[in-house]
Amino acid sequence: MSSKRLADIVQLYRNAGRPALAGHDFHGELGYGGACELLKRLRAGGAAADGFRELRVDGTFVHDHEVLPDEGESVEFRFSTASHGGTRFFRSATELARYRPLGRGEFPSSFYLVDEDYLHGADETPPDTVARFREIARFVTALTELADHHYEAEGSGAWMLVFRTRDNLGAI
Repeated sequence: MSSKRLADIVQLYRNAGRPALAGHDFHGELGYGGACELLKRLRAGGAAADGFRELRVDGTFVHDHEVLPDEGESVEFRFSTASHGGTRFFRSATELARYRPLGRGEFPSSFYLVDEDYLHGADETPPDTVARFREIARFVTALTELADHHYEAEGSGAWMLVFRTRDNLGAI
């Protein structure tokens, strides 16, 4: 998913009043006129992993293969956010901390942190938690460059870093 697509999904989510997520889905209702262009962009750029699970204009279900009407009063939808690669919704900083690639020093390229209402790459000032996680990722990357070698720690997704010491080998 591109960061532009994520920005459109976040705009839809914010326009809907930041509703509670049910799994990776959220439900909303908006005035159709103000949402029509955003809905068209999201439907055009949809992927199998994310998109509209349900879409109704003025109470009439709109199927995936159907074109959105030019006019309407209201739209009701259920949208599923993608959770793959480096572009995703994280409900909380705790969920971001569990993002397995962080243990290899990889920080997600584009994401939305729900509890902070923060869209990485678009919103200006990151919350302190995000800034700290970015620093941790940089630190892991720097340590990896200093290590004699590294490997994945038994399916954890994190690096096991091996350093030579005067007396032995040490691992972190």
